[in-house]
Amino acid sequence: MSLWWSDLTRPEFRPGEVHQRWDVLIVGGGFSGLWSAHHLLTADPKLKIAILEKEQVGSGASGRNGGWASALYPASDETLLTRFSKSDVEALHSHLKNSIDEIGDFVTSQEIDCGFHKGGTLLIARNGGQLRRMESESNKKLLDKEETRSRIAMSDALGSLYSPDCAAINPAALVLGLANSLQDRGVAIFENTFASISRKKKVSVNGKAIKAKFVIRAIEAYHEATRQQVPIYSLMIATEPLPQSVFDEIGIKERETFAEASHLVTYAQRTTDNRLAIGGRGAPYTWGSKRNDRSESHERDLRRLRVMAREWFPLLKEFE
Repeated sequence: MSLWWSDLTRPEFRPGEVHQRWDVLIVGGGFSGLWSAHHLLTADPKLKIAILEKEQVGSGASGRNGGWASALYPASDETLLTRFSKSDVEALHSHLKNSIDEIGDFVTSQEIDCGFHKGGTLLIARNGGQLRRMESESNKKLLDKEETRSRIAMSDALGSLYSPDCAAINPAALVLGLANSLQDRGVAIFENTFASISRKKKVSVNGKAIKAKFVIRAIEAYHEATRQQVPIYSLMIATEPLPQSVFDEIGIKERETFAEASHLVTYAQRTTDNRLAIGGRGAPYTWGSKRNDRSESHERDLRRLRVMAREWFPLLKEFE
C-alpha cells in the first residue's frame, strides 16, 4: 500500500441508481474529475452530477504521486513563446500560481487534514553543469551556495532555484477530502463502476447507456488507445519517521519540496510525520505502450532511489 493511504479510512459512497438522467456525467474519479465537479457546482449548485470510477477515487496517479501542489510548468517560457503570445504565457503562470492558494483556501474551509503547507520548492544544483542551466532561468530566484545551505543541506550543493509557488500535501488525503465534500454537496460518486465511452461521448455501464446533457472524460492516461502514449513510471521510497536532530542538520524547516537539477526527474518532500518521501523516474519501458503493474514496484530502481537519498544526505546511512 502507498504511504499516503496507510493511515486513511476510505469513505463509503451511497450514490443510488446510476441509470438515470444527469446534467453532467464525469468518467474518472481522480483530481481531474473531482475538481471538475467542484468548479461546476461552484458555478451552479443545482447541477445533477455523477462521477463514475472504475476502481476507487484516487486509486490512480491522483492518490499516488510526489505530493506537490505546484505552479511549475514543464516547459520553459522560451519554448512556450514560440507557440503562444507573451500575454498568454503570463496568464498561464498567473492561473497556476493562484491555483495553489485556491487549493489551500479549499483545504482550510473544508477542514481537510492533508498536510497542506506552502513552503515553496527548491531545485538544487550539485555540479557545474546543473548550475549553469539554472542561471538561464529568469522567473525563479537563484540562491547561492550559502543561501541554499540555509534552507537545505544537500551534499555538494552549489546553488539552487527557489519558487514560493508550491505546497507539500498528502495527495490521497486531499482526494478523499475533495470526494467527501462533493458527496456532501449532492454529487453521486460511483466506485468500482466500469464505464465505456463511445467516440460520440455516449457512456454505458453494464451495456446500458446513461443519459446526460454533458460528459467529461477525465480518465487521463487510462484510455484504451495505449499506442498513443508512452507509459513512464515514477517510483517512490520513504524513510521511517526521522528524529528532529536529522532535520536540525539537513533543514527543510518550511517543508519545501525539493529536487536535484539533473536530467533525470527527481522529487522529494518532508512529510508531516517527519519522513523523507523521495521519488524519481527509471522503471523500464514496457513494449507496445502497455501498462504493467509490475513496473510500479521495480526493485532495481527502488535501490537506486535509496542510493540517491544517501548521496543527497549521507547521515541517512545511519537509518535503515
